[in-house]
Amino acid sequence: TADNDMTIADNIITEVGTNADAGNTHSIYVSANSGAVANITIEGNRFFDIRGGVSDPVVNNGSASAVLIGDSNATNDVTGLSIANNCIEKVRAAIVPFQSGNQGGKGAYGILLGIGGSGGGEAVDAQITGNDIRDLEGLWAHAIGLEGNTPSADVLNNTIDDVVDHKMPSDAVAVLLEDN
Repeated sequence: TADNDMTIADNIITEVGTNADAGNTHSIYVSANSGAVANITIEGNRFFDIRGGVSDPVVNNGSASAVLIGDSNATNDVTGLSIANNCIEKVRAAIVPFQSGNQGGKGAYGILLGIGGSGGGEAVDAQITGNDIRDLEGLWAHAIGLEGNTPSADVLNNTIDDVVDHKMPSDAVAVLLEDN
């Protein structure tokens, strides 16, 4: 089944994940794995202190994001997506270099559209506007990541500050366009 016509607005979302959590942490996660998704609005929310497994990053490693739309093997589309006027601050992910078995640091994301990729789904005409994103830190850090199939996306009037990575070469990016 698909989830359509949803609004997530004017919430305060804090302290999601703990330093000891294993795996990834997302404050809002919209999946298009089991069906197409339409008309999703995420606006006026405040996200603060989102953590993805950082106390023992070799064992408890994980990415962290305030908003994740996707995932990389989704076969369905997301349409009518608006992410606007949110405040995202202090997102942390494990920072140590990769080690054997995919253990080690991960990414810190403000907003990640990671849909499609190998699955073929798309986030069509996504609107990412007026967000304030600051204080992200991970092995890599992307304030806004269009890291999948995102045709005709608009990224407008966002404020981005203090994006820190621990990778060589650097992978701290304000707006990343990848696999578009």
